[in-house]
Amino acid sequence: MSKGEALFNDMFVTSIHLMEPDPADDLDFKFFFKCKVKAEMKKRDSYIVKCWISTDNKVLSSECECAGGAKPACCKHAFALMYGILDYSKNKMYAAPTEKLQAWHHPRTFG
Repeated sequence: MSKGEALFNDMFVTSIHLMEPDPADDLDFKFFFKCKVKAEMKKRDSYIVKCWISTDNKVLSSECECAGGAKPACCKHAFALMYGILDYSKNKMYAAPTEKLQAWHHPRTFG
């Protein structure tokens, strides 16, 4: 788990995608996350990591393309994705403050 946290903190996790559950299609109501995690030794390589999480925040399953990432994955890349999800939730990055209106199209006043 600590190696996964180190991978996340060193910005090895890129392009996290989320698919929200559709009540009509998914009776289990689970979220699907997918991301790329760069390999630690060969930085040109990256692994696709997938994770399914229930709506009550339980990890249902995960998988990774690395050698240790057979289903269910318990590799450092899967933990790096989970730390990314935790960081996103903890820092409330989903909340976009819109208190101040944009003003880029207003001309400047000269004094």
